[in-house]
Amino acid sequence: MKNGWILSLLFLFLLSACGFGEQKKELENLAECKFSVASIDEFKIAGVAVDEMIATKNYDISKMPKFIAGFLSKRLPLNALINVKIENPTSSKASVNEFDYIILFEGTEIANGVVDQPIKIEGGGSTVVPVNLKGNVYELLANNEQVFLQFLKGDKDAKATVTFKVKPTVIVAGKSVKSPGYFSFEKQITPETLLRLQQK
Repeated sequence: MKNGWILSLLFLFLLSACGFGEQKKELENLAECKFSVASIDEFKIAGVAVDEMIATKNYDISKMPKFIAGFLSKRLPLNALINVKIENPTSSKASVNEFDYIILFEGTEIANGVVDQPIKIEGGGSTVVPVNLKGNVYELLANNEQVFLQFLKGDKDAKATVTFKVKPTVIVAGKSVKSPGYFSFEKQITPETLLRLQQK
């Protein structure tokens, strides 16, 4: 995480040195923004709605043929639509042309992709960006089975850390240039958090 910030700071320095002060300032402001999950429209693993399993406590994987087939093939597809809220606490605009992202659950990658739309947030403002997540959670469930089962049981003590890593792309002299490092944000979640977000 530290190396990513160092590379990103170097990237900002190079933008400034090359005379792209506006892009540098807007990217700096993006790094100050607060990222959070506003709501979840869909969250399925192997075609099974996770919120329904949590709410009904129907977590007997042995009775879910898609889960069994996924474990045997080492392929448990994740499909989710998450609405990410970005709040800009600075007094001037933050913007990015697109960004790559990586999502980790308890340190294990569960999804990655690209949000390929320009995002602009005025100073003191906010915006909500829909992010389609697609990934394979086999490694996660194989290595963190106990944490997963605690979530499906709705265990009040269950909690996990989700890390959201963002690599911005800006336009410099008409060309797309990616930051060499990632900005990282972490959030601790519980089963109650997931249910609340899907009810919004």
